[in-house]
Amino acid sequence: MTDFAWTAVPTGLLAALVVAVVVQLALQLAALISLWRTPAERLHLGQKWPWALLIVAVNLVGALVYFAAARKPAEAKDAPPPPEPGGDRAARAAAVLYGAQGAAHAGGDHEPGPGGAAGGPDSDA
Repeated sequence: MTDFAWTAVPTGLLAALVVAVVVQLALQLAALISLWRTPAERLHLGQKWPWALLIVAVNLVGALVYFAAARKPAEAKDAPPPPEPGGDRAARAAAVLYGAQGAAHAGGDHEPGPGGAAGGPDSDA
């Protein structure tokens, strides 16, 4: 058997090896955490154990394959209706944020504020 001395390895190569090991372990850990948080029905194989085995056994490539191909895309929620041309932007924003009742209050009919003016004490109205 030959003797191996780490002192014979060039410093740049040793630093690159350490960086590669840290990147591999970080990706594997991130992939395992993602796998743990992902419901089984969102995985292409329908079960978690094949993906865990791939991540652990195939090292860096297994984690990359998991991130690239394991998960099905999340189901898209219905998009809000397109904005009406020429409508009041504030009313549309209030309708999106607060529903129809909030939109009625944002339509421009303001009640007098604390200073008695429609926009409050700092208003120019």
